Amino acid sequence: MRSYLFFLFFLWNLSIAQQPDPLLSDDPISQKKWVDSLFQSMSLDQKIGQLFTPMVFSKKDQKHFDEIKTLIEKYHIGGIIFSL
Repeated sequence: MRSYLFFLFFLWNLSIAQQPDPLLSDDPISQKKWVDSLFQSMSLDQKIGQLFTPMVFSKKDQKHFDEIKTLIEKYHIGGIIFSL
């Protein structure tokens, strides 16, 4: 069973490794213009919020998830890290 799981994990990693990098572009100038236009359209609060990435614990109560939802909606956080 363990070797079967290892094999599936190996195939999954192999399929990910062959996908093109989404940060690479055939037209880097257009990509930079798009990023710059998005950045310029953000408020100062949104730009500051993008610097934060809090942890979300899956075994917490509903209050914890409501707090994270508030962080996303009110402070425009840049991402979240999921943990047990």
